[in-house]
Amino acid sequence: MLLPLVIGIDLWIRWQVWRRRQDARPLTVVEQCPLEGLFPDSVLSDVRVVEGTPPLPPGLGLIGRFRPSWVVMQPTGITFGRTIVIEPDQLGRPGLLFHELVHVVQWRYLGRLRFLLAYALGILQSGYRESPLEDVAYRMTEDNLAWSDAQAQDPG
Repeated sequence: MLLPLVIGIDLWIRWQVWRRRQDARPLTVVEQCPLEGLFPDSVLSDVRVVEGTPPLPPGLGLIGRFRPSWVVMQPTGITFGRTIVIEPDQLGRPGLLFHELVHVVQWRYLGRLRFLLAYALGILQSGYRESPLEDVAYRMTEDNLAWSDAQAQDPG
């Protein structure tokens, strides 16, 4: 039952990326500079950013029937492969772009269907925040922010 849902979401994601292709842009210099050395250059040069309201994939209501405690929220950013859709007023928020770039790397490493299956299973088993792919992205972001703060306090 999960595989047909994931395949449907994959098709929906492909459509979302295709319909936003004219609005997709590379990272700006201001966005990219703090991330250099933290992500491979191939990721930073390949990622595309779309400024707008992140769309929620279909089927979340179905997941909610299995995980009633998981409340569907409106995200400020969402990643579809190499494309990040992010609220324009959230672009300067420390950590959000980093978090979404962790997902870009996860997509690359796992591939489309394995990422989507792992993401869906993680949410069904653990809820949103504790799902393995989200947990990794949150932990890496928190570690990076703590390191960045420490460097800013004592750059020497």
